[in-house]
Amino acid sequence: MTSFSSQGRVYLVTPDLESSGGIGRYTQYLLHAWPTGHGTPGVRVLATRTRRGTARSTVSVVRSLLELSSASRRGECHSVHINLSSRGSTVRKSMFVVVCRLLDTPVILHLHGSQYREFFATMPRAIKRAIRWMFLSASHVIVLGETWRQFAVSELHVAPENVTVLPNAVPSSGQITDNLASERRGRLLFLGTMNKRKGLHDLLLALRDLEFESDWHLTIAGDGDIVEWSAKIDELGIHDRVTLAGWVSASEARALIAHSQLLVLPSHAEGMPMAILEAMAAKTAVIATPVGAIAEFVEDGRTGLIVPPGSPAALGLAIRRCLLDPDLTKAVADRAFEAWHSAHNMDDHVERLIRLHAEAAQEQTRASSGAGRHRTGRTKAS
Repeated sequence: MTSFSSQGRVYLVTPDLESSGGIGRYTQYLLHAWPTGHGTPGVRVLATRTRRGTARSTVSVVRSLLELSSASRRGECHSVHINLSSRGSTVRKSMFVVVCRLLDTPVILHLHGSQYREFFATMPRAIKRAIRWMFLSASHVIVLGETWRQFAVSELHVAPENVTVLPNAVPSSGQITDNLASERRGRLLFLGTMNKRKGLHDLLLALRDLEFESDWHLTIAGDGDIVEWSAKIDELGIHDRVTLAGWVSASEARALIAHSQLLVLPSHAEGMPMAILEAMAAKTAVIATPVGAIAEFVEDGRTGLIVPPGSPAALGLAIRRCLLDPDLTKAVADRAFEAWHSAHNMDDHVERLIRLHAEAAQEQTRASSGAGRHRTGRTKAS
């Protein structure tokens, strides 16, 4: 394990652990896997958004900013790790970057936002400059895939050497049943925010035509308007085969994945969905779209099935293929499990993350020492 050369804790700036779907689950996994003991600092979470509304979130931001500032001044902050998404997340997290910049505290920006490219493109020129300043002020930028690395370099103007592709990771699923187990057969799962960006509407249209072709049942879990989607399901005539579970905790999400034969996530935009990695770790086969970084870690026909976004017909064919050929589904799930173990397990991920924080702090120390010597020399010359 990489050793840290200075004292203090790593401050993790992130939404409340139960408030943000994939980012929340990633943070929980990260905290659980973070090693304790000599040579590695502890982690302190600074929440910036809660499920309790805007007012409570504002209070959380203020409290977190004050705590970070105080810890940095006392020398108790080793470095700062900021989980970043678009819109309000960028506004809130930019305040933390300003504090870190003023106090010479190394900060790593971790870009998660699935629609950050679109968000950035719609911003006025002045706001784009401010966003670029935020990214350029970071000691390092972490992105989820090569497509996001290219965006950070070409659009945000971050130096290539300051951008690291670090794919998301998840821990072992624990007890894993065979994908052909009877309790999994025909069990479909949609796990994510219930909206059109996640492709839920496409999925329901695809399943409408499967009503009488095979034995299946879909569970929908995630934030969203249950009343609205329940009405849509009734309209399509598939209400007897669909369960709307609503928002679920991380442990509940993992249990749903472990008891499903297929995870279907036909998103129109993504970063790197935790749900897909959790499915791979649980030997649950995946049907997804090639958006965000998904195509970089899900290989069509080998570790999952890839369909075009916004195509209920293609999605329906892929689901039908899996349901009618369980041996194919099992083979895909088994290979996906191997891919998770080799490239997306949490222990290796944390090791790389710790190394980045150690390097960021060392670089900040060298930069501060150089600036101090420069100021001293200038004083003598005067």
